[in-house]
This record gives sequence, C-alpha cells and structure tokens, in this order.
Amino acid sequence: MALKHKTNDELFTLYDAELILKGHSTRNLEMERRLLTRFHSYLNNYPPSPELAKGFLSQYSSKKPRTRARYATIIKSFMKWYGEPMDDFQVKVPKTLPPYTEDSDIQKLFNAIEHKQTHKGCIV
Repeated sequence: MALKHKTNDELFTLYDAELILKGHSTRNLEMERRLLTRFHSYLNNYPPSPELAKGFLSQYSSKKPRTRARYATIIKSFMKWYGEPMDDFQVKVPKTLPPYTEDSDIQKLFNAIEHKQTHKGCIV
C-alpha cells in the first residue's frame, strides 16, 4: 500500500485531512489532534505498528475507563486507516447505572405535569 512508504509526518498530515472530512465537531477534532500528535511523537520516526500503538496506549492505564476507551478508538481508527487494524485490542468500560431518584421526587414530577396549565387546558 502507498501509505507504508510515507514518512510519519506525511501520514499524520494525510490523516488530519481525513479527520476534517469526517466532519467531527471542533472540540472532538482538537482532542483527536492532540492525542495523535502525542502518538506521532511517541513513534519517533518508527513506522506505526499495532505493538507500538498498544505501548502508547499503555501510558494511559491510570486514566478512567471511558477515557482509555476513547483514546483507544482514536488510535484504532488511525491504525485501520493505515492498513494495520488492531482487532485484538479492546478496552472494557463498566456499565453504570443512572442515579437513584426518590419516589417522592417522581410523584412531584407527576403532580407538576397533571396541574400544568397550557393554552389547551390541563394536561391529562
């Protein structure tokens, strides 16, 4: 593939253009660029490989699971674009429960809805 013969500077410039075309929000685009810049520095002129990508991600083992999963998604997307997918790597994110709501608070909500005045009368 033609990407294998490019320098890291060329690769990351091409991928940045790819990110822009994906239409990410400005905030997400900046966050992805920051992480990819760190990955670029980590590679230090070595060609990207799944092993180096895993080594890079291991630096963030102290981060929260959702952050590690987000970082892994960004790096995995780059590696897939590069032609060396990281299919064997996954970050597990524990499922969280929504906060507990007291029964009295739910009843207050129902009462407010029942007695809400609108231009059409009461909501039933």
